[in-house]
Amino acid sequence: QATIATALDGLKVKVSGMSNPLVNYGFSAANFISLAPTNFASYYNGNTPLITSEKANATQQMSAVFGSSISNLVNEVGVQVATWKNGQKADSVVLANLKAQRDSVSGVNLDEEAANLLKYQQLYTASTKVLQAGNQMFSTLLSIMN
Repeated sequence: QATIATALDGLKVKVSGMSNPLVNYGFSAANFISLAPTNFASYYNGNTPLITSEKANATQQMSAVFGSSISNLVNEVGVQVATWKNGQKADSVVLANLKAQRDSVSGVNLDEEAANLLKYQQLYTASTKVLQAGNQMFSTLLSIMN
């Protein structure tokens, strides 16, 4: 294991690690590492536009997915409501038909009831006349026996 200690701009730097096996083949670490100042300010490394565009793309994709999901949900709710309205209309028609059938069997027909009322009234009148005649005959028999 190799260790290098040096001072850089007043700071002590210590680097340690395994030695480079490529040194034995005529290579050194200097062939692989080069340091040079950049033309950009210290806070700008060129990744900001890339990150921003990736965030924008991700945001657009999420917005598209969310918008598509909302659109699908609204469509599904609309279809369900239309189905329920049509079902309710069909149920209303069935209910009206069933009520008509029930009323035709068990409902009151006013004309028929009026005719029956007149018939019963005439029968009542006739039976009262029979009773009056029977009462008069009984009274006559009692008066004869006295």
